[in-house]
Amino acid sequence: MGAVAVLIGIVLLWLIPEYKKTPRKAAVAVINIGVALMLAVAVGMIAVMMMTPAGT
Repeated sequence: MGAVAVLIGIVLLWLIPEYKKTPRKAAVAVINIGVALMLAVAVGMIAVMMMTPAGT
């Protein structure tokens, strides 16, 4: 979960200057963040499944 928090922090830092440019670019950035978060969650779930024993 730490990596996800770091990713969110980086994305927020990147989004703040983007939002000042144009609302359209900000909207695209928000969509990209959503996709990135879904991928991060999916990878995290897969990692947890791999770490836990198959017997559970």
